[in-house]
Amino acid sequence: MRILKPKLLLSSLVIILLLFTSFSLSGKFPDLNDLRSILKDGKYGWIFYSFSFFCANFIRSLRWRYLLRKHVRLTIFQAWSNFQWLFMIKSISPFMTGELARVLWLKSKGGSGTFGVGVFLFEKITDVIVLFFISIVVVFYSFNDTVTMTEKSVIGGMIFSVLVAIIFADKLEVVFRFFIRLSSMNDVSNKIFHKRIVSLQNALLSNLSPMQRTRVIFMTLVIWLCLALGMSGAMYSLGELFHWTQGPGLVVSANFAGFISPLPANIGTYQFAGSSILVHYGVNVKEAISLTVILQMLMLFQVIAIGLITFWLFGTIEEKEHGNGK
Repeated sequence: MRILKPKLLLSSLVIILLLFTSFSLSGKFPDLNDLRSILKDGKYGWIFYSFSFFCANFIRSLRWRYLLRKHVRLTIFQAWSNFQWLFMIKSISPFMTGELARVLWLKSKGGSGTFGVGVFLFEKITDVIVLFFISIVVVFYSFNDTVTMTEKSVIGGMIFSVLVAIIFADKLEVVFRFFIRLSSMNDVSNKIFHKRIVSLQNALLSNLSPMQRTRVIFMTLVIWLCLALGMSGAMYSLGELFHWTQGPGLVVSANFAGFISPLPANIGTYQFAGSSILVHYGVNVKEAISLTVILQMLMLFQVIAIGLITFWLFGTIEEKEHGNGK
């Protein structure tokens, strides 16, 4: 663990340098004076955004704790402190390979690695559902002025209900039953896949009742609304908020693009998708790029700073206790 600390610090610095280098080479990096001016003009907005991001990550740790509660018992502080450095590793790793850190952490605490993968998949499924729902709301309220508010609310609610029913009800259980039956057809697939598929089914379905799944969805919704509110506050402080769906639209576009990004911290895709949606709302291209750069820099600064502190203090202590327990 001690050897890993300098490596994490070095990786964190490399990510920040990559962010600047990628834009410098493309010739699209905003002027530093412009960045300084935007940071100064939106001072309280950036503080509000940073606070909202902190709240979103805190709720992420609560969601993680809730999903792990039957396998690992954590206090709220233990869940928050461990989640911060694990989230940092995920953020600075390419292809989201850092998510494996949470799986390895769970195994080190006596939990199942397959269950850890199931928790990760469950979180991603709920993230996609909620982001898709927010994107529907954004489209209805920002692109179509001919539909009444009541009609938009009803249509959006119906689509969201159908998605929840498909993902969290019998349809998903049918899919699992099919793959379990398929994996039992011969000895090789039964040995390799059967146990893992059953464990995933337990992680996604058996360990959570419909009401508990609803709570996870609610926590996920609060996470993304916190981020959307923070982004809206930052843009409002700069006089760049032209529609209430601008913040949610930025959250959806930047994070959907991040799901397919091979680079650490979604460098490049975050700025491209985020600035594109801001331009649609009427923000100047140069200012849109500057805004997305600052948003990501503030996010990375907070993730890396808190992640390194919690890893240095609490990760080492828990690892020592685990070693002594052997």
